[in-house]
Amino acid sequence: MDRIALRATMFAGAVLLLFPVWVLGQDGSTGPFVGGPVTPHVFRGDLSKLPTVPTWQEGQPVTVIGQEDEEGEPGVASAQLLRHSKSGGGAAAAPIAGDASFEGAPATGFLPPDTAADVGPNHVVEAVNTVFEIFDKQGTVLAGPSFINLLWAGAGGNCQTTNAGDPDVRYDQAADRWVIMQFTLPAHTDFCVAVSRTSDPVTGGWFLYEFATGGIGNDYPKLAVWPDAYYLGSQRGFPSSGSDAWALDRTRMLAGSPATMIGFFDAGRFMLPSDLDGSTQPAAGTPTVFARIADGAELGGVDRIELRAFHVDFATPANSTFTSLPNLSTAAFDRDLCGLGLLATCIPQPGTSVGLESLTPWPMASRTWRLATCSSRTSADIEKNVWQAPACNRSFLSGIARRGHWRRT
Repeated sequence: MDRIALRATMFAGAVLLLFPVWVLGQDGSTGPFVGGPVTPHVFRGDLSKLPTVPTWQEGQPVTVIGQEDEEGEPGVASAQLLRHSKSGGGAAAAPIAGDASFEGAPATGFLPPDTAADVGPNHVVEAVNTVFEIFDKQGTVLAGPSFINLLWAGAGGNCQTTNAGDPDVRYDQAADRWVIMQFTLPAHTDFCVAVSRTSDPVTGGWFLYEFATGGIGNDYPKLAVWPDAYYLGSQRGFPSSGSDAWALDRTRMLAGSPATMIGFFDAGRFMLPSDLDGSTQPAAGTPTVFARIADGAELGGVDRIELRAFHVDFATPANSTFTSLPNLSTAAFDRDLCGLGLLATCIPQPGTSVGLESLTPWPMASRTWRLATCSSRTSADIEKNVWQAPACNRSFLSGIARRGHWRRT
């Protein structure tokens, strides 16, 4: 979530040129926007040698981040300091048989904490707000917790000088690499994207990119892996300033080469990109699909999931497209749990009067795409038909549970 909104300075290190090309698309979308090429800074050190951050402790101040203003621009965070007392709390959930269960990266004293993690064959990489930590799969700490922007030390630019959080982490299974992303402040106009040089996120080194959006706000960024690109969804301001879909040149980033970014604006709210999971790839040229929820009582029409297909062409950016797909019908739902705002805290929890946040306007990451067979059709066939088979829909929407218990075999 957004930390504070002031005025940003343009990155003066690596060369990054922005050439906006406006093309009117369906449902209020415009683009493509083309930025780059960006030459990466290379980190060749050992992450276990980086300075670690002091662990936040129960009873220390908590910085609560204010939600965006009603005009749609990221609002200045009116951060209030609270004293967080221990709750009476129940017992922790028992681990699933055969799985490791261990404490993850510590809290950083910010609410919301913006937690993200993924798991590979040998490592678990987690980011919480402004820090990252790396574990082996038995829970041994291999690196961190350290500030994310320490990766960019010596690179210059906003990714080095700010450490704004709102991070995301992905294990790129097809390439056997790791990707860590956060945005910058004060003005939400950069993506800081680190791609590991090898399968070892601790000692193998990192390619470090800073992609500028050309002044476009990129709050609530969410990362996804697809064969032709690393995709990002972001929003310009809740509730009505629109959202953006971005594609980063994955092939060139894996090689540590200068890479470009292509983006489209959509007049609707934040959309979450498909995140490839599993060893089976979609057919060559298959576009990734972005999705958002739409409560008909709030936005008109029936309750639904709205879908867009993003086809990217880095060789000829003008050939890139961001097009509507048929909406996915759903059972009736109502997102009004704590009102129709963004960060309301009305959900009770045991042992404390502090409520949990609902955060109902946007889907939660990740939205998993995984090839699986259901009856006589594969889940890829179902996606082409807008996921109409309930038995197969779990293969696309199971990412929260899978990533939540950090298992990959």
